Amino acid sequence: MLKEIPQDIRDVNTLTKTGEPTTGGDLTRRILLETCQTEYNKGWADKLPTNQDGSPLEPEMMSDVYYTMAAEKRRGLGLLKFIGHLYMLNMLKDQVILGCLRDQSKNVVAPSEDSLESLVQLVNTVGPRFETSPQNKAFLNKVYGNIRQILAKCKLSSRIKCLLMDLQDLRKNSWKSTKKAAGPKTIREIHEDAELQKINEDRKRADRNHIGGVKRRSSAL
Repeated sequence: MLKEIPQDIRDVNTLTKTGEPTTGGDLTRRILLETCQTEYNKGWADKLPTNQDGSPLEPEMMSDVYYTMAAEKRRGLGLLKFIGHLYMLNMLKDQVILGCLRDQSKNVVAPSEDSLESLVQLVNTVGPRFETSPQNKAFLNKVYGNIRQILAKCKLSSRIKCLLMDLQDLRKNSWKSTKKAAGPKTIREIHEDAELQKINEDRKRADRNHIGGVKRRSSAL
């Protein structure tokens, strides 16, 4: 794609090592990398509010702030995945991935779950190619060592634990997922899922109404 960008597209304010304006694909590559660097440095939501057991909040408990943080988190995860794909296309050097992996795995005492989810996203994307060099493989061994420490010592939600354990299994299995990819759902399955979701929502609503009624009767007594 970059090779197809016309060379007459140039930026006189962005110069090459020889002092010439950057043009065509080189200019596009530089803009992409600088944008990724800027967005990565901004960071994103470090911790979304959850219930005490780590499960997601009910929709009625989610505030505008929650939705803003959730959008930032999706952006951050998407950014790391995009950085990973740029690396797979030989547009990023190993040092960039090394830095990202180090950032997301260095806290083994009280890591944020969002950092761990970002780590899983990135390793899933770049892992097979990244560890083809001995130096990178040694570094990835350290990352996985940190993951073992985190799983052993840190309090994590069940979802994050599963993500980290799946990541361990993925590498043990030569980066081949043991989980069968889910195929597209049939129309019947979609309707069944929708009906099941409606039943669950009705049950939760009834439970809340029942609890509220009991509290009101108790207060009246």
